[in-house]
Amino acid sequence: MHRIPLVLLVATAALAAAPFALAKEGVKATLTTAVPRQAQPGARITVSWRLGYVENGRWRPFGASEIFVRLLSASGSDAKTSFATPGPATTGEWTATVAVPEGGIGDLQVGLRGYSSGEGGSHTSDMIFPITNDPFPRAVVAPRASTESRSWPFALAGGLLWLLAVPVVALRRRR
Repeated sequence: MHRIPLVLLVATAALAAAPFALAKEGVKATLTTAVPRQAQPGARITVSWRLGYVENGRWRPFGASEIFVRLLSASGSDAKTSFATPGPATTGEWTATVAVPEGGIGDLQVGLRGYSSGEGGSHTSDMIFPITNDPFPRAVVAPRASTESRSWPFALAGGLLWLLAVPVVALRRRR
């Protein structure tokens, strides 16, 4: 039985994971309900949106678990977050009911809950999607997460490792 080199396994795993990481690139939210900017703190409002991306010139819905809407406070108080309920999978529609934070609404975010682990332990690392019809375009309440792609270096590294591993496997088989 032939043993598969570790480098080939790692490269294949990186290539297999790349499409999932890249699938989040270019995803945008479009609000389908008006957001009552002057809603009173503590009031519960319903926010609906479509989530998707353009691929080969066609709009595609995006879906994942732990999609949320977050209202940031205009006064700097704690934000309020609510996880969304998806509509039909083919539409990319989402809806969530969320409480207005103390101080009123300063900004609105639509995102995907993420997690990261490191020396300091595990913590949430949310991905915030751009909103095409953002009702708070000049909000300065909290910085938005960058939508710049950070996954392409991993896809490139995985591809290069895989290309380097193929000759190694071929040479070992000849011996």
